Amino acid sequence: MDNAPFTTSLPTQLVETAVQELIELMRQRYNSEVDRINAAYAEVPGVKANVSHIPLNSYHISEVIEPLMLPACFVIAERSEQDLSGAQNFEHGVHTLLMVLLHSDIEITRMVRATWRMAVAAYRSVHDKAYNNSYFYVRGFDYSPLYRRAGGDANSVNFAKDVVVRVEAHTRESF
Repeated sequence: MDNAPFTTSLPTQLVETAVQELIELMRQRYNSEVDRINAAYAEVPGVKANVSHIPLNSYHISEVIEPLMLPACFVIAERSEQDLSGAQNFEHGVHTLLMVLLHSDIEITRMVRATWRMAVAAYRSVHDKAYNNSYFYVRGFDYSPLYRRAGGDANSVNFAKDVVVRVEAHTRESF
């Protein structure tokens, strides 16, 4: 995937624009938020669970992809509606996006804490933020159960867990 900043002259009400702009906002802000969260917990005894950065090339627009390395982020368009109450020659698209943050670890408690912290970093990265003509609001979180990852050697068990961040994206355009 191209890591260059996303710019478009396409109609902004398209869900494609909302998905790509959410990814760009995460690429710009998420890893810095992770650093702040890790620093805040660095001196707290008994809660060691550093959250890893998501590499810039680990953002995907399909849930079917099996990433070669974790953590990874998947942004999935769930629903799009047009708000028809606006003015003439004005379009307001409202999109429900699911942003899935997936990571793995061999220690369960550390992984659970890291998942909670990933949700906080994502919230701080995108909630009530704008990118071009898109505005994003986090509506909630869904935490997956722990599951065993396929592959790996028999001497180490690798578990995975994810958090689904439910995002409402508003795209506006006048013409």
